[in-house]
Amino acid sequence: MPKIILLIFLGILFYIGIWVNFYLLDKKIPVYINIMLVILVILLLIMDFILSYIKYSTYEYRFYNNIIEIDLNRKDTRTVEYKNIKNVNYEKNLWDKILNTGSLTINLKNNKKQKISFIDHSKNYYMYLKKIIELNKTERI
Repeated sequence: MPKIILLIFLGILFYIGIWVNFYLLDKKIPVYINIMLVILVILLLIMDFILSYIKYSTYEYRFYNNIIEIDLNRKDTRTVEYKNIKNVNYEKNLWDKILNTGSLTINLKNNKKQKISFIDHSKNYYMYLKKIIELNKTERI
């Protein structure tokens, strides 16, 4: 969701610029314009939520004994071997709380990241991956 936050921030800066121009011209921005801008921001948030949900709902994640298979839009399939995972981070943002889902960020040993978003029972998967990573660390010693 950082892109929507960036867009809102830029919109606020743009609005402040317009407000300063109106202030210097001794004019006021009509109330209906302010109301329309608030409605527009709310609509943008809802639209971002819907588009994110549609995008991530088509992804499939399959957890096997030695790999994670990530199927992106049924076209691009990625595999991540457990032995290449450095650590896993668990996140739950506003949309995740609404949908009762979560996100996992998998940090790989080659310093790349793989984010898995909008997964049900994400806490269980997080704990599972943590255990698998620990097992892989102890097996190599």
